[in-house]
Order: sequence, then C-alpha cells, then structure tokens
Amino acid sequence: TLLILLAESGASAESTVLGTDLSDEALSKAKELTFGTEAMKRVPPQLVSRYFLRDGSQYRLLDALRKRAVFQRHNLIDRPYPFSPSATPFDVIICRNVLIYFTADAARATVESFVERLTPRGILALSTAEPLLDPVPGLSTLRLPGAFFYQQGSPTPVPVAIAPPRPSAPPRPSAPTPIPLAKPSITGELPVVLSPEDEGKKLFELVLEWAASGEDHPETEAGLRKALYLAPRLASARYLLGLLLERRGATADAATEYRRAQALLDAGDALTTGFFLNNERLAAACRIAMTRLAR
Repeated sequence: TLLILLAESGASAESTVLGTDLSDEALSKAKELTFGTEAMKRVPPQLVSRYFLRDGSQYRLLDALRKRAVFQRHNLIDRPYPFSPSATPFDVIICRNVLIYFTADAARATVESFVERLTPRGILALSTAEPLLDPVPGLSTLRLPGAFFYQQGSPTPVPVAIAPPRPSAPPRPSAPTPIPLAKPSITGELPVVLSPEDEGKKLFELVLEWAASGEDHPETEAGLRKALYLAPRLASARYLLGLLLERRGATADAATEYRRAQALLDAGDALTTGFFLNNERLAAACRIAMTRLAR
C-alpha cells in the first residue's frame, strides 16, 4: 500500500519503504510482495492493472516497486530504531495497532525511539486506539479534519474548523440540554438541535482532541464521563476512559470500563464516531487491554 501511494503521489523514485517485524515468518511472507485473490479484492482495478502482474490466483507487485522495499528484523522494545535504507531519518513512520499490546512505559519508550528517527517535521501515524495521553518531548500534534497525527517539532499550520474552546473547569455531569445549532430563520424554521446521544458524541470528539494533544488536561476524564452520561453506548469513550485510568494506575476501574465497552461491542449496540469507525478493531483493542491488565 505504501509503495503504491508513493508512486501515485509522484514521490521521488529513490523513495523507499522499510518494514520491520520481530517475526522471521512474517518478514519472509512480506518479502514475497505477492498477494492472493482475496486480498486483491480491496484494491481498485486501475491500481491492480497498473502495479501488479497476475499469475493464476496470485498477484505480484511490479519489480519497479519491489526494489524500493526493504525488510529488517527488529524488536520495537529495542533502541535505537533502525535508520531508513538510505541511512537517513524517516519522513513518515507508521505504527498502527501495535502499541496496544505494550505497557505504558514500553509504548512511551517505543514512541521516543521513533522520534529519534524522524526528520524535522516528520510524521508519526498511530491508530486512534493509541493516543499519546502523556506529552513526548520533540513531538507535537498535527490535526486534520477527522484525524490527527504526530509531528516532529512544531506543528505545521493546517486549515481546519476551529473546535469549541475547552471549559475553564472540568464539566460536571448534568441533565442534558439540547444545543441549538442554528438560529430560527425569518421564515419561522425551527432550530436544529442535538439529541443527548449526538451531544455526547460531539463532546467525545472534542475530548479526543485534548487526549491527542499529549497534554494531561484535567478536564479529559470529566469530559469523558459527561460524554458517557449523555451517550452511554459510546464504547469508544469507555475504551479511552479505561486507557486513561490504566495510565493513572487505577487498574480495577480501567478493567471495568474495558469490560463495559466490550459488552456493548459484542452486543452490536455500540455507537460509532468519526475517529472510531471500526468496531471490530476496537473490540480487539478492548480484549488486548484486558489481557494486558491480567498480566
């Protein structure tokens, strides 16, 4: 995927991708750069014809892209992280749905090793299940509509809609009050209002922005609890609250929130949000978190 994105974006032909893994078996499979029919169903037909050679039920990536891929055995716990194949820092490092298996200290040490290998303004991409709840030196948050990344150094200004200001004090759970989104027009149209659940989802997305900043905002926990008061079926908010409690050492309370999130997901009763669109992966993150706590 990354090799094709480089080609499609017109990146330099000298651009390379390094893939690391602890498993020799996974590395051996990855080096084949050959994929079966089932995997190729998710690839747009125009990209299949442009970048793959078909041999029966197998699709082999073109040599022009294959030669730009390098694979190396590496344990993410070990420091330092390798350099790029050209012995230079990386413009982008992608590590998604891996840190959820780590303890908080191990995850932080891994992120710090990534920061050491990023170019100035280089990008680190994690999953939404792995927000940095504590600040990491040398790393800032880069926000985009519906997503966020981490950047080496100061963030690059990005034109996005301005989020509502954070409250000066932690919000207290209270009876939900519908929020008008528009004033009545002169034609007498009624204002648009949010349901309690939608209000909770909006609040959760704002709280996730605070969590993504890597700063320990005191209102983050209170905001999550109010979002859950308004929208109890927000499994993603329960997961993030569990993660926050776990990082603070309240493991019993964290386990309770993970279990509640898991129950909602297993019952198919969980609300989805813009940042957490994949409930299957969120359910996996909950299971991993509970296993992590059990250890």
